[in-house]
Amino acid sequence: MKSLFHLVLLITLCWSFTACSTLPKHILSENILKADEFYRLGYSFKQINQLEQALISYTLAHLKYLMVDHIDGIVLTQIALISMQLKMDVRFAYQDDLRELEKYVNLICPQFRDHVELLKAEAAMIQKNHSLVLELTENYTADERSIQLQLVGLRMLSLLSTGENCDSSYSELRENLRFLKRDYFKKKGQDGGIFSHLCYLMGYRDYILGRWQEAARHFESSLKLDKKAGDTVGIAQNLFYLGMVHMQLNDKKDARNFFLRARGIYRNIDDFEMLNKINQSLGAL
Repeated sequence: MKSLFHLVLLITLCWSFTACSTLPKHILSENILKADEFYRLGYSFKQINQLEQALISYTLAHLKYLMVDHIDGIVLTQIALISMQLKMDVRFAYQDDLRELEKYVNLICPQFRDHVELLKAEAAMIQKNHSLVLELTENYTADERSIQLQLVGLRMLSLLSTGENCDSSYSELRENLRFLKRDYFKKKGQDGGIFSHLCYLMGYRDYILGRWQEAARHFESSLKLDKKAGDTVGIAQNLFYLGMVHMQLNDKKDARNFFLRARGIYRNIDDFEMLNKINQSLGAL
């Protein structure tokens, strides 16, 4: 996988310095539409934790975008491919790929710098390198609000993990949550992904700090949004933490119900690590 991804990235870099594609317009359009379709398919597979299928779909999208020199598509699929490497624990490969991607973005399309900074912070979080997460998020401010809020969320999680005060990050998320909620209900059908993510982050912070009622409220909000979006992984994650919250509240019946619902989803998506955690929690009831 490493050599294949490096080859694709090398082709991308070389192609970028050539003239735009001379393919007929109708072929250009067909390739872009097909690439977009593969990209959406990759995202759909990622939502249900089918990571190998997501990787294949993103790779096919990437190659189609390369054929027509579609810079935005090339970069976004590179980001998606590196993200898949991280999720699939292919950590030997991602660092070199990320450095090459950063060089490419700085040289060719600096408008994607926010996306690269977020990917770097996510990689550091997966590696549990909290000092690097804090370094990356301390002074960087993204132009895109959704990316900035994800960076703030990663900073809050790292502060929680290191036992430091995260009130400032939490307040920033809570303030933005009001606007996201307003926009979500004003623009019906709008993607609620970042809205759901903020609810989950705030719920997790309250859970870690032992604020069970507040945590339950945030996880329930995130769960509703994930159900509307069909985000299978998000649904399972919220069900699991609702089970953990109700276990802390000594509400064994509801805790068991949430754990069993989460277990059914994790079985379907073959997440054995989470299945083990749930089985341990069920055994403790």
